[in-house]
Amino acid sequence: MTTPRRRSQGCRARILARRGFLAGVRDTLTTKDAVHPGSPPPDEARPVRWWVLRSLNPLFFTSVAVYAWWTPDIGWFSSAVMTLLAVDGAARLLRALRRRPVSSSPPPAAS
Repeated sequence: MTTPRRRSQGCRARILARRGFLAGVRDTLTTKDAVHPGSPPPDEARPVRWWVLRSLNPLFFTSVAVYAWWTPDIGWFSSAVMTLLAVDGAARLLRALRRRPVSSSPPPAAS
Protein backbone atom coordinates (compact mmCIF):
# COMPACT_ATOMS: atom_id res chain seq x y z
CA MET A 1 0.00 0.00 0.00
CA THR A 2 1.44 3.37 -0.97
CA THR A 3 0.95 6.53 0.98
CA PRO A 4 -0.39 9.47 -0.97
CA ARG A 5 1.90 12.51 -1.22
CA ARG A 6 0.80 15.51 0.68
CA ARG A 7 -0.13 18.40 -1.50
CA SER A 8 1.88 20.97 0.50
CA GLN A 9 5.22 19.29 -0.27
CA GLY A 10 4.77 19.46 -4.02
CA CYS A 11 3.57 23.06 -3.93
CA ARG A 12 6.48 24.10 -1.74
CA ALA A 13 9.03 22.57 -4.10
CA ARG A 14 7.56 24.43 -7.06
CA ILE A 15 7.69 27.75 -5.23
CA LEU A 16 11.36 27.30 -4.32
CA ALA A 17 12.23 26.25 -7.84
CA ARG A 18 10.53 29.28 -9.38
CA ARG A 19 12.11 31.71 -6.95
CA GLY A 20 15.70 30.86 -7.80
CA PHE A 21 18.60 29.54 -5.84
CA LEU A 22 20.18 32.86 -4.78
CA ALA A 23 16.98 34.85 -4.27
CA GLY A 24 17.21 34.58 -0.48
CA VAL A 25 20.80 35.80 -0.49
CA ARG A 26 19.85 38.71 -2.72
CA ASP A 27 16.95 39.59 -0.41
CA THR A 28 19.22 39.44 2.61
CA LEU A 29 21.88 41.70 1.09
CA THR A 30 19.51 44.45 -0.01
CA THR A 31 17.63 47.09 1.98
CA LYS A 32 13.88 47.66 2.11
CA ASP A 33 14.05 49.71 -1.10
CA ALA A 34 15.89 46.86 -2.92
CA VAL A 35 19.10 48.88 -2.99
CA HIS A 36 22.47 47.38 -2.13
CA PRO A 37 24.10 49.12 0.84
CA GLY A 38 27.23 51.17 0.24
CA SER A 39 30.71 49.86 0.83
CA PRO A 40 32.12 50.20 4.35
CA PRO A 41 34.46 53.12 5.02
CA PRO A 42 38.15 52.38 4.46
CA ASP A 43 40.24 51.51 7.48
CA GLU A 44 42.25 54.29 9.02
CA ALA A 45 46.02 54.35 8.79
CA ARG A 46 47.63 52.36 11.59
CA PRO A 47 50.69 53.59 13.51
CA VAL A 48 54.10 52.01 12.99
CA ARG A 49 54.05 50.51 16.50
CA TRP A 50 50.88 48.57 15.61
CA TRP A 51 52.54 47.08 12.50
CA VAL A 52 55.70 46.16 14.44
CA LEU A 53 53.77 44.34 17.16
CA ARG A 54 51.55 42.52 14.66
CA SER A 55 54.62 41.49 12.64
CA LEU A 56 56.41 40.13 15.70
CA ASN A 57 53.33 38.23 16.89
CA PRO A 58 53.44 35.40 14.29
CA LEU A 59 57.23 35.17 14.53
CA PHE A 60 57.14 34.77 18.30
CA PHE A 61 54.27 32.28 18.41
CA THR A 62 55.69 30.28 15.49
CA SER A 63 58.99 29.85 17.33
CA VAL A 64 57.17 28.90 20.55
CA ALA A 65 54.99 26.42 18.61
CA VAL A 66 58.03 24.82 16.97
CA TYR A 67 59.71 24.47 20.36
CA ALA A 68 56.50 23.05 21.88
CA TRP A 69 56.15 20.40 19.17
CA TRP A 70 59.85 19.54 19.32
CA THR A 71 60.11 19.17 23.12
CA PRO A 72 58.65 15.92 24.49
CA ASP A 73 57.84 17.50 27.89
CA ILE A 74 55.16 19.82 26.49
CA GLY A 75 51.78 18.23 25.75
CA TRP A 76 49.90 18.26 22.49
CA PHE A 77 47.27 20.71 23.77
CA SER A 78 49.77 23.48 24.51
CA SER A 79 51.48 22.82 21.20
CA ALA A 80 48.20 23.06 19.34
CA VAL A 81 47.25 26.28 21.12
CA MET A 82 50.58 27.90 20.23
CA THR A 83 50.17 26.78 16.62
CA LEU A 84 46.66 28.26 16.47
CA LEU A 85 47.92 31.53 17.96
CA ALA A 86 50.66 31.71 15.32
CA VAL A 87 48.19 31.06 12.50
CA ASP A 88 45.72 33.57 13.93
CA GLY A 89 48.41 36.25 14.21
CA ALA A 90 49.50 35.67 10.63
CA ALA A 91 45.90 35.79 9.40
CA ARG A 92 45.24 39.06 11.23
CA LEU A 93 48.40 40.58 9.78
CA LEU A 94 47.48 39.52 6.24
CA ARG A 95 43.95 40.85 6.66
CA ALA A 96 45.31 44.20 7.86
CA LEU A 97 47.72 44.31 4.91
CA ARG A 98 44.86 43.76 2.47
CA ARG A 99 42.66 46.40 4.10
CA ARG A 100 45.23 49.16 4.43
CA PRO A 101 44.45 52.36 2.54
CA VAL A 102 45.95 52.58 -0.89
CA SER A 103 48.04 55.59 -1.84
CA SER A 104 46.09 58.08 -3.93
CA SER A 105 49.15 59.33 -5.81
CA PRO A 106 49.40 58.10 -9.40
CA PRO A 107 52.12 55.59 -10.27
CA PRO A 108 55.29 56.90 -11.92
CA ALA A 109 55.21 57.06 -15.69
CA ALA A 110 56.92 54.22 -17.50
CA SER A 111 59.76 55.33 -19.73
